[in-house]
Amino acid sequence: VTCDPSGFVQQSHKTRHGVFLFLDTNKRAGVSEGQYCEARRSWLVNELEKAGDEPIYIFMHHPPCDIGIPYVDRIKLEEPEAFADALATGRNVRHIFFGHVHRSAYVSWQGIPCTCLPGTNHQVPLVRDSVGTAYSLEPPGYGVVFIDASHVAVHFDACLDRLPVTQV
Repeated sequence: VTCDPSGFVQQSHKTRHGVFLFLDTNKRAGVSEGQYCEARRSWLVNELEKAGDEPIYIFMHHPPCDIGIPYVDRIKLEEPEAFADALATGRNVRHIFFGHVHRSAYVSWQGIPCTCLPGTNHQVPLVRDSVGTAYSLEPPGYGVVFIDASHVAVHFDACLDRLPVTQV
């Protein structure tokens, strides 16, 4: 496991298409909200400054913003304003990828496109009372991301629910 100088599981990975920053938004014991403290934000600011004009792609578990599902919005990243301030030091943040929501979603936040991937074990229903529980058995899935200098494409694959079409 690669850790930053403060011991958090964060890393920067330079590719031919830009810099990928993997952030540690680990939660505190007993809560579901993500935490991104000052020490972690300091690391982020340093990495953003080092990246200069390179395209930057951020990967994190907790969403940094509301996604429009009230009971999920309550368990996003704590202190989103401080996180936004840290991100503002970056000159070319192209996309944020996050999880925790357990459903596919797209959000534009602070002018940055954000994509959330579905869960692999259960989903969160878009309308909480639609299934009578907090979770739903919608198709699990994963995402495949294609990045080059001109675009980002995210494909969602419901891999376990793929059946052939027998009639068209």
